[in-house]
Amino acid sequence: MRTTTWRVALACAIPVVLAGCNGSAPSASGPATSTFTIAMESLTNSMEPSAWDNASHRFALDPVKATLVQYKDYEQTGGKVPGPADMEPALATTYEVGADGITMTLGTAKSAAGNTLSPEDVKYTFERVVGVKDTVGTFLMTNAGIDPANPVTITGEHEVRINAKPTALSLLSLDAYNFAILDSTVVESHATADDPWASQWLTTNTAMFGAYTVTAFTPGTSVAMEANPNYDGELGYPKVVIQAVPDAAARVVLAKTGKAQMVAGLPLATIKTLAADPAVKVVTTPTPGQDFLELNKNFAPFKDPAVRRAISQALDRTALAAGPYSGLATPATSIVASTINAQNSTSPYFQHDIEAAKAALAAAGQSNLTFTITTNSASISSVPVDSLLTTLQQQLAAVGITVEVATVPAAADFTAGYRAGKYEAFIRVESPVAADPVFLLNAFHSTKGVSNYANDDDPAVDAAIAAATPLSGDERLAAIAPGIASANDLMPDVPLVELTNQYIYPASVCLGTQSNSRWFDPAVAAPC
Repeated sequence: MRTTTWRVALACAIPVVLAGCNGSAPSASGPATSTFTIAMESLTNSMEPSAWDNASHRFALDPVKATLVQYKDYEQTGGKVPGPADMEPALATTYEVGADGITMTLGTAKSAAGNTLSPEDVKYTFERVVGVKDTVGTFLMTNAGIDPANPVTITGEHEVRINAKPTALSLLSLDAYNFAILDSTVVESHATADDPWASQWLTTNTAMFGAYTVTAFTPGTSVAMEANPNYDGELGYPKVVIQAVPDAAARVVLAKTGKAQMVAGLPLATIKTLAADPAVKVVTTPTPGQDFLELNKNFAPFKDPAVRRAISQALDRTALAAGPYSGLATPATSIVASTINAQNSTSPYFQHDIEAAKAALAAAGQSNLTFTITTNSASISSVPVDSLLTTLQQQLAAVGITVEVATVPAAADFTAGYRAGKYEAFIRVESPVAADPVFLLNAFHSTKGVSNYANDDDPAVDAAIAAATPLSGDERLAAIAPGIASANDLMPDVPLVELTNQYIYPASVCLGTQSNSRWFDPAVAAPC
């Protein structure tokens, strides 16, 4: 594992800082005595790696996770979202990709319990992904070409082989927190006959090799962490607290007063105002994500691509970006965001054209179409939900579509609802774990995609994924291009805007160099 050094270049260069950078680089003479507090709108109900419920689950696991490989940081990628080629060793000190898998030499990282990383820990972690039926983890294994029946072979005292027919996504998939290596000695000590993988214990505890370890967890409310005493890097903040603070105004006060060292999930209009406030820093990082209007094809009108195209053409994405998104998003032009390296394309159906939309609806016999859009504020970007829904209602009304709206207060209930196919249409972020067009289409828009909850079914997309999956580099991008073009033409779901992440910090915090491996990494931050 690399030794953490304090660098403040990112705070003034990469990602983009919207407000001034105050303070100088911190002294490395010793750790600070303060706590890094993160205030969020909501918090996950579980620390179990396989129990994703909303975006806060990743925020909670990011400080504790440590993986065999990781993304290069934004300084190394020039501020761009890293792709499959932008990986580097982490817990593994070296790796070699071969025909039968990926051979890795392990470093000497220690968990908070004092146990040194072992090949048995790696084998246990991967087998556990399969054993607990981690849907996302097993999907990532499939994309990585890893054999779920025998994912890891121990080949030496400090060496393992990830058994795989390597793909372009093999290394990239291993950065996901589903594969954050567990201290198997600790986890197995909490296993029972009824819970052989200790899932109940891991709901409120962690046993990993990262910079921090959980000391207290109240589901949905707060999680407290302390420095892993055996971590090999310097930490500017020896403690981390992530707190659910539902009221946005209260989160702003916490940032301005320095009582929170990071605030997430603020309304975009508030963020735009804070950019001029010298008491805080507003940092924007690139993402591969887009907000989508997902159209459930089990709702009869949405089976017709002409209706879906008409809905897309009815939308003025420029007005959406400038209005509800406060200028902090850009209009979507493809099912694949422009931040992802791809042979991208677009179609006429991304253009705002009211007359074309009306004509298409009339030809389809849907001039008086009515449907309901359902959403949850924690499951989309920081856009004001009411403003977004009102704008969508108004824009669709201009072509004769009546939209009713519904919001589900609890993120877990909303997620369960769209997974069960309860909603005619719903809004959510599509932000792929891997910034790769094949992964994105496979996860969200293939017939059997793990995150295809709108019943997308396009043979051209499926065929392009099958053709591209075994390839790499430019050949891979060329093979998936027809799938992108087909999706942009048939508009299975409607991309709204391309997103960026904005985080707010007191001027007293120096961020360090962040990476796409974590949405935020307090281990590289320090007091200024």
